[in-house]
Amino acid sequence: MTAMADARLEVTDGEGRRVVILDKPAFTIGRRGTSDLQLTGTDVSRHHAEILRSNGQYLVRDCGSLCGTFVNGVQITERRLSHGDMIGSRTGT
Repeated sequence: MTAMADARLEVTDGEGRRVVILDKPAFTIGRRGTSDLQLTGTDVSRHHAEILRSNGQYLVRDCGSLCGTFVNGVQITERRLSHGDMIGSRTGT
């Protein structure tokens, strides 16, 4: 993902397709109601992952999720993101 003010995620899940703006330095993903991006899949942990912005770059970090976090089909602990990367859980993106 390149550094830009309007960086976003294109999310496709059971609710359909939507765009989510990454508008804070630490963006949380999980089932928890307080997550910035709340997902309901059975393979998504309450506090599954986070996307961090620093110095114009973005990285995704798994938060100890049970099923894991994947970037472009490869399981990660933490990884810098590039434009077009696909982030997913065990069974979905």
